[in-house]
Amino acid sequence: MHQTFPKLNLPEANLNFRNHKGRAEIWDIVRKKFISLTPEEWVRQHFLHFLCNEKKYPKSLIRIESRIGKGRTKIRADLRVFDRNNHPLLIVECKSSSTKITTDSLNQIKAYHKVERTPYVALTNGLTHLYLEISDSLQAYPVKQLPIWSDLKDSIFI
Repeated sequence: MHQTFPKLNLPEANLNFRNHKGRAEIWDIVRKKFISLTPEEWVRQHFLHFLCNEKKYPKSLIRIESRIGKGRTKIRADLRVFDRNNHPLLIVECKSSSTKITTDSLNQIKAYHKVERTPYVALTNGLTHLYLEISDSLQAYPVKQLPIWSDLKDSIFI
């Protein structure tokens, strides 16, 4: 790989890379294929490994760059986690590590949440992470960490 990426504020991940037709690619454990390695993808893949390996979220219930909402909406979330009944539980917006987490970033994830109500949202650039729990009355509360899968599913009636 020609490009170097910074160490992130996430656990080490067992990532697989290849050089394909002159460009670096990274293996996506959910989509089960190699993806072009961009700075944002570097963060997304680390966060994906964090969710699956540390938080024990099932890969089969994660969607990547999937459309939020119905009809003509063009909003795509970086990561979405669902329960076994296909109800959304978590929306994650990933930024490259060189992108600061700003009010605009927070407004982006809030806009996603307006379209698809989830109990949790997360915003990360791999260095800084913002986790919010959203109540039924739509109040957002910062939380220090995302719940592990067993706690999340037990609290949401999966």
